[in-house]
Amino acid sequence: MVMSLTRPSVFPPASWPRAGRVAAGVTLVLAAALPLVSHLIQPTFLVTEDFLDWAATEPGTAELTKFLDVLVLPLLFGTGLVYVLLSRHGAPRLAVTGGGLLGCGLVGLSVVEGHEALAVSLAADPRVDRGSLVAAVDQTGSAAALLALALLVVGVVVGTITLAVALARSGAVPRWVAALVPLPILIDTVLNESLGIGPHWLAHAVALVVACLLAALVLTAGRAVDEVAAP
Repeated sequence: MVMSLTRPSVFPPASWPRAGRVAAGVTLVLAAALPLVSHLIQPTFLVTEDFLDWAATEPGTAELTKFLDVLVLPLLFGTGLVYVLLSRHGAPRLAVTGGGLLGCGLVGLSVVEGHEALAVSLAADPRVDRGSLVAAVDQTGSAAALLALALLVVGVVVGTITLAVALARSGAVPRWVAALVPLPILIDTVLNESLGIGPHWLAHAVALVVACLLAALVLTAGRAVDEVAAP
């Protein structure tokens, strides 16, 4: 079977204005590219103490990585919206369910990123005791922390898989492209977090490839319409 990016006969972005297609394509690519840049800049640490030691030694670089991690959050919400808009005509229930779950997951991610951004700022402050800071960062037993982690894990994983199924069932994109959508999440949760193997940037590199494929589909969707409308 030859893999191609041929668009289906009914493709929602074909009716979107050009500005909408460009915004969707840029959102998809930047939402995948910024985390990859952040993970390429930041070394991989196995324990919080090493991470905070690095943040204290390289405060400028550490602040840059957290700036990128926070900056990408609205783009991730936008990516979820693009997925819903792509699949809601052919699989409305799955699209709405997946979008809602992913939104909850991104709320949890926002809490985690805010927590880490504060830790990076405090790590560079000589008035803060490093041992106490490590203990505070590692403290995930509170109800709020557990809720944020639950939202993150369940929402992002289940929501992304649900949206991938919605994309495949709606026919909005080639099924092999839809099958790639949850692959970065699986790489991160199974290989990196559970098994502890593979570089941590790998999942984000795969996510960027998937984002570029989807962006190419969206950006070229209205080519025929634009050609007809052109003077």
